[in-house]
Amino acid sequence: MISQKPVTPSTGQPRSSGGGGSTGKTSGGTGTTSASTVLTRKNQSALSAREWDTLLCAMEQLKKDKGNRNWDYFADIHKKYGKHDDDTHDLPHLDGQDLMIHSPYYWLPWHRKFILEFEERLRDFEPSVTIPYWNWVTARAIPEEFEKKVFGWMHVSRAVFHNGDKLPTATDYARASGATSYSVFDYELSDLHARVHGWVGGEMGNPKKSANDPLFFLHHAFIDKTWSDWVLAHPTQTFPTDYLSFTLPPWSTKVSEVLDIDDLRYRYA
Repeated sequence: MISQKPVTPSTGQPRSSGGGGSTGKTSGGTGTTSASTVLTRKNQSALSAREWDTLLCAMEQLKKDKGNRNWDYFADIHKKYGKHDDDTHDLPHLDGQDLMIHSPYYWLPWHRKFILEFEERLRDFEPSVTIPYWNWVTARAIPEEFEKKVFGWMHVSRAVFHNGDKLPTATDYARASGATSYSVFDYELSDLHARVHGWVGGEMGNPKKSANDPLFFLHHAFIDKTWSDWVLAHPTQTFPTDYLSFTLPPWSTKVSEVLDIDDLRYRYA
């Protein structure tokens, strides 16, 4: 069973700032994307055959790459910082407690940065590629293109059976996206996120191995979209200020620099 379980938020409302969005513009964003270019992440169900081929080609090349920033590099980052049983000293500490990449409030900014870095690396192989999102509320099965087509070069393991009825429902999703406070939204979305990891099973069900599965990135793109949509719908709700100055290791980027996707030059279709 997945161990990426949400931690119940504190009963008090977190000290906060900004509307859930950015407290200031970033200086350059992530990677080498032109400042005038806004990239669009599409629903995986809307991708053309050519777009699927481009995505899969980039992923396969990254997986087979022998350089320092290949697929294993990213999988190892998630493994390192997802170790809830170990103290990772370059992760932040708050009120004497160790934060991890699945800790409340911190998990969404960290994974946004992680997905951005992975996506930028894919564009070293296919400059037009973006990571699509898998809306498991409406698409109640693993995307066909991420089934047999990736097993030859990924060697990924998953659960044997996938009953779509066991995925979080539209009602579950509405409860999370309809939350009126950031703390409740964060907790509810974290629960749905973990349930989908467990439903896919295999490596996706293990936070030390989950980034081995290419489906990880489509799942987290949808989580990221949900966060972005919620922020737009709740402009008076604010992100906890205690976290804004924390960095997102292994990068020097701060939480405050990834709160607005407009600053990061991408959007969701």
